[in-house]
Amino acid sequence: MRYREGLVKLFRENFRLKRGERVLVFADLPDAGVPAWVRQHRCAREAAEVAAEQGADATLVEYAATGTHGAEPPAGLWAQFFGEEPVRRLERSGVLARILAKRASARDLAAAARVLRAGKAAAPQVVVGLSRYSTTHTRFRSFATSLARARYASMPIFDPLMFAGRWPWTGGSLAPDARLRRGAQPRGPRRGARRQRHVPAHGPRRPGLPPDDGLLHAPGTYGNLPAGEAFLAPLEGTTQGVLVAEWSQTDRLRKPMALWVRDGLLHEVEGEGPAADLLRRKVRESALNANVAELGVGTNPGARRPDNILESEKILGTIHVAFGDNHGFGGKVATPFHQDYVVFRASLVAKLPGGRAKEILRDGKWVL
Repeated sequence: MRYREGLVKLFRENFRLKRGERVLVFADLPDAGVPAWVRQHRCAREAAEVAAEQGADATLVEYAATGTHGAEPPAGLWAQFFGEEPVRRLERSGVLARILAKRASARDLAAAARVLRAGKAAAPQVVVGLSRYSTTHTRFRSFATSLARARYASMPIFDPLMFAGRWPWTGGSLAPDARLRRGAQPRGPRRGARRQRHVPAHGPRRPGLPPDDGLLHAPGTYGNLPAGEAFLAPLEGTTQGVLVAEWSQTDRLRKPMALWVRDGLLHEVEGEGPAADLLRRKVRESALNANVAELGVGTNPGARRPDNILESEKILGTIHVAFGDNHGFGGKVATPFHQDYVVFRASLVAKLPGGRAKEILRDGKWVL
């Protein structure tokens, strides 16, 4: 019951869905790397049903999993959103193939924008991405929100238990909370979480993005649900330090993994197991995957779970660092890979103009 109630609140409160709006819900089908409890394609089917019950024109798309966060979704999803004819034109020109491989030039992207404008009038106004692998950092998401002005929720590794209403948000975990908009003071990390070590990055920064409050009411807005983080893309080539991770995306590591960064790139992975092997393999595949892509701060007073990156990166008193793609939020690196790691009970110091240091977090608590 709460599961379905949560989907109703998703459309009513997070999106303010209007009758007659077009809704696209999509999910990837499970692959060998999906834990037994993750069955997002089932949630996606029910989400499409709920959207239709709310008076929307709902469409469900399922596709084979891409296998990595940040990889572009297949051409079929593009065609469902922008229309078959514009996408066929991009396929014939070879532009779409380069976009899907994340090798598109600025000229390619400009050409794609011109073609896709032909389909934006009939494009969905609301998109719910329930794929296991995140589409947040993709050209598909970027064109959907910037060109077609869709309201877009990206919910990778989503667990239906997040609808259970155990978080202190009105109406459940996905409902908007005024405290996220006001910038509430944290109450500390999840009890029992071990402190992790992080040497803060140094160097200039880009401006941050608008508040991630879960309110996807205005055209062109997008974000994760559950919401609750402040994040930016560090300037490429400037980050130095070491991050010690105790969790992967969904599992506690048998031994902590040290990620050594030099001049903005992941230089060495010190550790054993699948998570360490994945990072080493991705860095061998492309130097772009080693890019320090994101620095984020958790701002959600209800987030607790350390075993799901969608929630753990939102925990108050944490920071998270990602490697790989950052083109979608101010960075310069486009690559089909984006992987986050969370630091619990973090300390964070910002270097302000003029060289003055400002302490932001101390042992997981705000000191602003």
